[in-house]
Amino acid sequence: MGFWSRKSSPPLTTQRENVKSKHKPAPKKATPPPPSSKPKSKPKPRPGRIIVHFVRHAEGYNNLRTPGAGNLTDPLLTPHGKSQCLTLRTQFPHLKPHHILCSPLRRTLQTALLSLSPRTRIPITVDPDLREYGSVPNCTGSPGQRGVGEEWGEGWSVCGGEVEEE
Repeated sequence: MGFWSRKSSPPLTTQRENVKSKHKPAPKKATPPPPSSKPKSKPKPRPGRIIVHFVRHAEGYNNLRTPGAGNLTDPLLTPHGKSQCLTLRTQFPHLKPHHILCSPLRRTLQTALLSLSPRTRIPITVDPDLREYGSVPNCTGSPGQRGVGEEWGEGWSVCGGEVEEE
């Protein structure tokens, strides 16, 4: 996933404890005071500053290692992919986007709707130039792009290049 990192391996350990050095050890620095129990406040964005977050779609059925998964046409998210969207939504509650851009592929629309849009209620601008390109069916999209309401329930539709609440 683009917005989750795998657990990193533990740091490499060295056997330097028993090795004597020719150099004098560096003087110990003063230890900083213990952190206060007061929660840190997030810095306010500077005026005129634009922050861009890139989020890759959650796990789609095309990402499964099963025979024929790569031949699915415009697949949806797996149950695990939907869970990843919920995780994104809960781990980044401070995100208050002004614009959400998305490719027209169903897995990306579904990721945007489940991760960002329920909280923000801003229209999702669908841009075909954001679509991944390839000759396999899962990269080509759906013929005559279906309305989002048909796929994920009432209240959303694809119209005029944007996904908007009805």
